[in-house]
Amino acid sequence: MKDSLGGTAKTLMFVNVSPSNYNESESKNSMDYATRVKKIKNKIQKNVESNAASNLKKLVQDQDVLIAKLKEIVQKSNLASELGALEAMLALVGAVNTEPGSGARGGAGEEGGELDDEYDK
Repeated sequence: MKDSLGGTAKTLMFVNVSPSNYNESESKNSMDYATRVKKIKNKIQKNVESNAASNLKKLVQDQDVLIAKLKEIVQKSNLASELGALEAMLALVGAVNTEPGSGARGGAGEEGGELDDEYDK
């Protein structure tokens, strides 16, 4: 019983007792329980949080605030959508440059280079 009522705080208990003969056994059991609970003694201790833990909590809270502000700035400036559009364009340009025959005159590979040389003459 001490484990369930123990802790680092004071506990207050109220017992309801009925003067009726009908509830005599229930009242007696309640009084017996209250007597046993009264005998339990706890040492009250103040919960002390270390400075490192409190500093860490504050840093985490500050970080959350900064993240929220950054998200708000990104949403307001539409940088995310512009970045997505630029990445899509870059991928398209990269795909065009890697296709065979994508040279300036439409030549393909080394043969295209030889044809270009003959064309320049």
